[in-house]
Amino acid sequence: LTIPEIVKMVQPAVVTVTVQVPAGASFFNPQAGYTESIGTGFILNDEGLIATNYHVVEGGDTIKVTLYTGEEVSAKVVNYDA
Repeated sequence: LTIPEIVKMVQPAVVTVTVQVPAGASFFNPQAGYTESIGTGFILNDEGLIATNYHVVEGGDTIKVTLYTGEEVSAKVVNYDA
């Protein structure tokens, strides 16, 4: 197989992971806002398990995944290795 053939085969499994992370929220300023973390991930199975880097989801509040088709879905962290 050539590199372009491999990319074409696996491209639908590549996703964009967007995470809202609280930025400086504290007792004195609970509305401090959010910062955004963005990374890529890979769909590993038919149940939708995705692997991404820990630093992408670390401290995340809301996680959205954008699929190859452009569809956006909510996600949650089920396990991690810091």
